[in-house]
Amino acid sequence: MSNLDFTLRKETEAVRLLLDGMRALFTGDDTSLVLDTIEGETDLLEAIDAVVAEIDETDVLVTGLREKETQFAARRRSMEERVKRLRSLIEQAMAISEQHSLRRPAATLSLRRIPPDVVVMSEAEVPSEFFIPQPPPPPKLDKRA
Repeated sequence: MSNLDFTLRKETEAVRLLLDGMRALFTGDDTSLVLDTIEGETDLLEAIDAVVAEIDETDVLVTGLREKETQFAARRRSMEERVKRLRSLIEQAMAISEQHSLRRPAATLSLRRIPPDVVVMSEAEVPSEFFIPQPPPPPKLDKRA
């Protein structure tokens, strides 16, 4: 077997491995387009270039999706705050009208009496009997040693 035959066999095997891996990764409509593009290449380097181009395109899509996720998360937080404000308005209206329970077609609303939270101005002035003992942190492995 000549050196050229050996090199061609290695490249053919490498391209086959690359195509098999790509088939395993891609699903749906994109599969045939991407694999046809790679199979149309004449040697290993062209096939690798096609895969690198696919990586670049996928990175662009990932970046776009991250941006959309950020926008959706901000929108979700805004909506959650809106719900809190609306519930607070109902609570205030019920408290002013001294209605502790209301049965409505869409919901039954009731006010609960919740004691106010404790506000600590200086922890140093709080007696030790009001603290909960905490276990010491577990030892940490020194990887350098």
